[in-house]
Amino acid sequence: MPNSIFPAATQPDIALSAALDAIDRAPSTSARLRAVADVLHRWGFGRVMAVLRDANLSPQTIATVGDSDPATAPDALQALPGVIWRQRLQLLTPYAEADWYRLPGDDVWVAREFWASTPATRFRKTDWTPLDLIIAFIYGSDGDILGTVMLSDVEGERRPDRHRAVEVTALLRHLGVRLAFDTLKGLAQRRAERLQRLQEAGVAMARSLDEGEIVR
Repeated sequence: MPNSIFPAATQPDIALSAALDAIDRAPSTSARLRAVADVLHRWGFGRVMAVLRDANLSPQTIATVGDSDPATAPDALQALPGVIWRQRLQLLTPYAEADWYRLPGDDVWVAREFWASTPATRFRKTDWTPLDLIIAFIYGSDGDILGTVMLSDVEGERRPDRHRAVEVTALLRHLGVRLAFDTLKGLAQRRAERLQRLQEAGVAMARSLDEGEIVR
């Protein structure tokens, strides 16, 4: 797709390196997700919904910027169940652009599926309509989907170009790596705690039973 579709974005309010550092410094999974949503908002997306999902794509953790209550937000910014997203995945391919999916609001399916609305009017090819939507995914180390990110209400002078798509991809890839690390760290901690309990139980048995009973 020609670069003219997305005029060059202005200088971002926060550099990518600082954004990655914010993810690393966040104290929890939900805080990491919130840091990502905040960065995307500062990069010029008026509405952001980032959702971590389970293996069935059901929503688990949600971070939103631009709508205080996801339940009353436009259809596109609601954390819909996994069954809907599993159906959508098969239909997004035609909208692939760079490392995300750009869904034009003047498309009949996009307007109906994501906004429950009639298509928006685009007077010029470079216009950004209120129903235009960007979708990106958070991937795990095996390429499995860990979450969805939906972006809309792009500021007129900060429309995302291909460079921005690369930055968003790098941001979400880093989040996916951190989530995988958190999962492994939690697993290691649980195994260590289980081993500690087994050792404590063994010591207790050695103190309370004689050698013959321990052998048996």
